[in-house]
Amino acid sequence: MEMSRVKRGIQKRIITSMLIIGIVPLVAGLYLTYLDGTYVLRKSIGGNFQEMAKETANKIDMVIRKEIVDAQRLAISTEIKDAIRKSGDSKKLINYMNQFIGPDEKDVHEIIVVDEKGRYVADFKEAKKKSYSNERWFKEAFDNGRGRIYVGDLRFDSASGVNLTSIAVPVIDNEKVIGVVVIKYKMDRLLEVINSVKIENTGHATLVDSDSSILMCPIFPPRSHSANDLLIKSISSPKPGWAVAEDDAHGGRDSIIGFAPVLSTFENNWFDGKRWYIFIRQEPGEMYAPIYSMLIRVSVVGFVLIAILSFTGIYATRNIVRPINELYKGVEFIAQGKLDYRLNIKTNDEIEKLANEFNKMAEELQRTYTALEERNKELGTSESRYKDLVENSPEMIHSVDINRYFVHVNKTELNTLGYTLQEMQNKRIEDIVPEEYKEKAIKHIERAVKEGISTIEAQFISKSGKRTDVEVTATAQYHPITSKFVKTRAFVRDITDRKRLEGQLKEYYDMLEQRVADRTKELQETKDYIESLLETANDVIYTLNPDGMITYVNKKIEDWGYTKEELIGSSFLTILSQRHQGDRFKKTVTEGIRQTYEVEVIDKSGDIKYAVLSVSPLKDNSGKIAGVLGIAKDITDQKMLELQVAQAEKMSAIGQLAAGIAHEINNPLGGILNCVYNLRKKRLSAEREEEYLKCMEDGIRRVHKIVDQLLDFSQQHEPELTNVDINLLIEDVLSLTGYAISKNGIKLKKELAPEPIKLMADRHKMGQVVMNILLNAVQATKKKGQIKVKTFREDGWCCIDITDSGDGIPPHILPRIFDPFFTTKDVGKGTGLGLAVSLGIVEKHSGRIEIKSEAGKGSSFVIKLPIK
Repeated sequence: MEMSRVKRGIQKRIITSMLIIGIVPLVAGLYLTYLDGTYVLRKSIGGNFQEMAKETANKIDMVIRKEIVDAQRLAISTEIKDAIRKSGDSKKLINYMNQFIGPDEKDVHEIIVVDEKGRYVADFKEAKKKSYSNERWFKEAFDNGRGRIYVGDLRFDSASGVNLTSIAVPVIDNEKVIGVVVIKYKMDRLLEVINSVKIENTGHATLVDSDSSILMCPIFPPRSHSANDLLIKSISSPKPGWAVAEDDAHGGRDSIIGFAPVLSTFENNWFDGKRWYIFIRQEPGEMYAPIYSMLIRVSVVGFVLIAILSFTGIYATRNIVRPINELYKGVEFIAQGKLDYRLNIKTNDEIEKLANEFNKMAEELQRTYTALEERNKELGTSESRYKDLVENSPEMIHSVDINRYFVHVNKTELNTLGYTLQEMQNKRIEDIVPEEYKEKAIKHIERAVKEGISTIEAQFISKSGKRTDVEVTATAQYHPITSKFVKTRAFVRDITDRKRLEGQLKEYYDMLEQRVADRTKELQETKDYIESLLETANDVIYTLNPDGMITYVNKKIEDWGYTKEELIGSSFLTILSQRHQGDRFKKTVTEGIRQTYEVEVIDKSGDIKYAVLSVSPLKDNSGKIAGVLGIAKDITDQKMLELQVAQAEKMSAIGQLAAGIAHEINNPLGGILNCVYNLRKKRLSAEREEEYLKCMEDGIRRVHKIVDQLLDFSQQHEPELTNVDINLLIEDVLSLTGYAISKNGIKLKKELAPEPIKLMADRHKMGQVVMNILLNAVQATKKKGQIKVKTFREDGWCCIDITDSGDGIPPHILPRIFDPFFTTKDVGKGTGLGLAVSLGIVEKHSGRIEIKSEAGKGSSFVIKLPIK
């Protein structure tokens, strides 16, 4: 019975193997044939569809371009231009349009002519409207007077019930757009082009736009359905091509499509900004029918071959299984211990070789069996030696069974614990450990049984009650055949000394923890102290991260109406005026530069405050800039005082100019009075009266100009940077100081730069600076002396050089001339603020003032301002 099962099993496997060997290549061949056929078929059909799509797109191109040419031809006609200019005959125009359309032209639905305002001029088959200015075709074609061709998208006309497209062209007369002509075409010709494409029963062309709308299709009405995004993405190419579409918008899956764009030269406003594409498709079932037919024929042939192969396998296996039965019989004899049995198989193949090897194996087994008996004797001797090593090992060694009872304990462990072997064999491992270790010892044995190894630290109690710290590593031993657990073998190490060291380390660790806690408390107290200092500081103190976000700000910010909570996490730039865009903050973050500069702050109520910012980079442990520390000092009151001082100094300068300005005004006023006197006598001729009136008008304008300049200089102005021509600014200041210079007999020499020097500056404040220095030069220059005013460029700087020929500034006074309230003038003749205010204004323009003075030879003040 058993032999019969073996026979059938081998025979079945051999036949199955033969079938697999035959079927796998056959199936692989069918699959490869299918892939190759499908690839060739797709490539061939795709190429044909591509050419058909290209040809269809070219036909549609020709139709649209012919219609564009017709519209252009109509727009350049004299009749259209005369009608727009209202100089032509309307009947003549209508006759002309009828002739233009012709009796055979069925595509033109309507024609509309409008002027440059979109107002109706003439039409063909159109219900008249007064204005077409809001129509898209008019706006696109007129193009704000530039004029361009417009081709509209396909739209359904509800009045006529047909789909139309509009082609609009500008009417140009003498290079000027005077109107627009629009022709609305029916899409019959395009539909004829689409319908002319037919491939077998289901293949056809489809016109689709880039918005996924199907415009023309032989199957569906226009815009009744749409293509999916994947299909549009596949065909949206500036060049013709083919692809395999997952969904061809007609229910087909994995369809081959050919595609091509309509109008390769395309204006952005055509088709209302969309693109038109032609794609050719065919039902996949009809397309792949040849390859499916071929696969069916090849499959039938394959199944016939499989049947032949099966019968061949049955015959072959019978010849193979017969000697295998003989081999099985020999194995049974060997299993029964008959090692002298030998096989006699003569098949002249691998089975005969296997039988010979079997006979050699039997002989080898006989020799091995004899050797094993001798080896068992040697193993008994080795086991005695191993037992002696375990018993006399310096480490404690024991074994426990599945119930945790000791099976064996070596002499070292017995001597350490003071028990006999018999006493230990009556104990479990938890019986020799303290109460607190019992549960741990039980789980230790369970883990060793489950995982094969386990290590614990515990204490063993000797018979005398002494406790010993130990580390126990137990390894499970299993039966070599059944693989069931037999016992554990454990090595026990005395770790008393190590435990003592660990206790000392713990004491040291506890001491360190206490010291760390004390240090942490000190640091917390220091932190609280620093926070108290920051919160009670008189200035706003804040920190920013590298992105400019506020990470800390003290309570001083409440003076500006804000709370800490609403600012933390927001950008610091939100409380600065728009003039401060954070460029200096970026410089601190990127270059690590400490800076101090003035800004305008917007408080919570929207008022402007002035503050001086001192910013410094904050670095982390690696030296990388991690943020910015800033201190903002409110200088609003100081700023107001500075403005008042500057205005006072300005008024002082006006006081010095008063005499000269009075002289400048008196001269023209005297001439005006003289003219009035002569006019009252009424003895002048008409020509002479006209001359006197013109002279009076010139004098009044001169007085008006001088008064305007004086008012402009004297008024307070908000700081404002504008594009200033320095040469014109110098001329304005000299016009106010001209008399003050000339009345003292001083010669003025101007050397202004030949080209304008323009830079961003506050015109009024820079005028005040030049005025102050120029008046100081007038007071320092003796009669018949000279003042030279010069402007020039130098290495990116605009330079204003004011040089006098006075006595110069003594060396011991020179370092103090910019100090506030320092003056060498007599009491009542100077405030001592002019140069201090001037220096402040120049420095706020990122400039500087350089002085050169030599006793007896005069002084030179050079104002330098950056051009960029």
